[in-house]
Amino acid sequence: MGGSDAHGSAVKLGPFRFRPLSYRFLLGTINTHILTFSPLTGDLVTDREIVYHALKTGKCFVAHDNLFPAHGFRFFFTSNKGQERLEMGEEASYSPGAATIEIPRSGLIRIVRNGLLLKTHYGKELSLKIEEPGVYRVEVYKRTLVFGWRPWIFSNPIYLR
Repeated sequence: MGGSDAHGSAVKLGPFRFRPLSYRFLLGTINTHILTFSPLTGDLVTDREIVYHALKTGKCFVAHDNLFPAHGFRFFFTSNKGQERLEMGEEASYSPGAATIEIPRSGLIRIVRNGLLLKTHYGKELSLKIEEPGVYRVEVYKRTLVFGWRPWIFSNPIYLR
């Protein structure tokens, strides 16, 4: 889970006082994206259950959307048998397969297994053979002109035990 925080800090230059960053900008920086099993309906009761289910089951990821919108990010595991596909937050008994990562714009993709860096790749997509059980997650970094590599997308894990 991730979210933005804003305090409306003002800068004072002599007699002038201003806020360099708007609340709209600040509150749109870090967002939790949820992946739902069905589209939202517009009905509060139904939509609340859809959203809560996605959050409860870990079907979400965090992104710094002011770097670049993360819409289109995908991270899933497919077993070699092709019968099983796991999304973020899901767990299954280990079987060999591949993790697939797709991002909307090129970035530095890092695959983390059991808290340790497993692979780094620059691009828009990556398919990686999964040959051991573990807890797998993805980190993506985006290069900026002024600040260099910045954290962009952090997935929830897929559990292969």
